[in-house]
Amino acid sequence: MAAWNYYVIVAICYSEGRDDMSDIHYSRIIAALPDQVYIASQQHPGEWDPFSRIPRGTAPKVGARVGSRVRIVAWHGLSMEVEYIQAQAPTRAAMKMVNGPRFLSAFAGTWRFLPHGQHATLAHFDYHLRAAPGFRWLAPLMRFYFAWETRRRLNALAAYCEQLAAPLKAA
Repeated sequence: MAAWNYYVIVAICYSEGRDDMSDIHYSRIIAALPDQVYIASQQHPGEWDPFSRIPRGTAPKVGARVGSRVRIVAWHGLSMEVEYIQAQAPTRAAMKMVNGPRFLSAFAGTWRFLPHGQHATLAHFDYHLRAAPGFRWLAPLMRFYFAWETRRRLNALAAYCEQLAAPLKAA
C-alpha cells in the first residue's frame, strides 16, 4: 500500500437543518490491525489521547462494556460522564453522555475500526452533539471545536498504533 494511503482523511461537519445540532465524522486509515487499534483506543488512552487527562497506566484494563460508565476529564478541565451503549471488540465502541457540561444537551459517539487491506484499519470517529437551549449561540464554535478535537484524537491514535506496529512489520 502506498504511503499516501495512510493519510486519507475525510472530515465532514454539517448541521442537519438545525443550528443547535451537529454530526461530526472523521475517518483515517491506520497502518495497524483492527484489534490492535481497538485495544489501544479502549485500554491505553493515557498513552496517546491528547484530549483526555488520563495518567499513563491508569486506564481500565478491561476496556469497553455495555452499561459501564466512565468519567472523562478534558485537557482544559471540563468533564463528562459517558455510558457505553455498544461494545463489539475489535470493531466498535459507542457511548452517550450521561452527565456533562451545561452547554450540551446531548452528546454521543461511535468509534469503528474496519479492516483495510491486510495490515491496516479504516478508523471512523463519529459524534453527535446538541447545544443546550440557552447555549445555541455557541453551536458554530462547538462544531468547530469538536471537529478539531476529533481530528486531533484520531491522528494521535494513528501515530501511537503505527509506532507500535512498526517493529512487527520489520520482523
